[in-house]
Order: sequence, then structure tokens, then C-alpha cells
Amino acid sequence: MYERAETGSLVGTSNGHYFISVGVGKVRLENDVYYCISIESPIGQLLKGLKVGDEVRFREQEISIQSIT
Repeated sequence: MYERAETGSLVGTSNGHYFISVGVGKVRLENDVYYCISIESPIGQLLKGLKVGDEVRFREQEISIQSIT
């Protein structure tokens, strides 16, 4: 389990689930959608180092970190 968002972590946010790995885009598993992003992407750079409870603003949208695994 990860305490902060970093490469290899799955970050649950108020805006969706982000798997920080390689940038392959949207992946649908069963009924859930995950965004596989690179740590070097704009959203990856914004999420990097954040922990549960942190909030950030991306593209005029407030995003809260709800879980990190």
C-alpha cells in the first residue's frame, strides 16, 4: 500500500481512478474505468506526492484524493 501518489499507485479521486504507470489512457475493467497515466503527464505531475485528503485543481475542476493503494 502507498501513502502518497507515486509510480505504481492507484489513486482514487472525486474525478475517477488513476493508475500511475505508463500512459495508455482509459481502461475499462468490468464496470469500472481507470485512467492509466504517466507520472510525467500533467495530471501525473499534479498528483505526485499527494496523500488522502489532499485537494488540487486541474482544468478548472477541484479534485480530492479519496484513496491510494
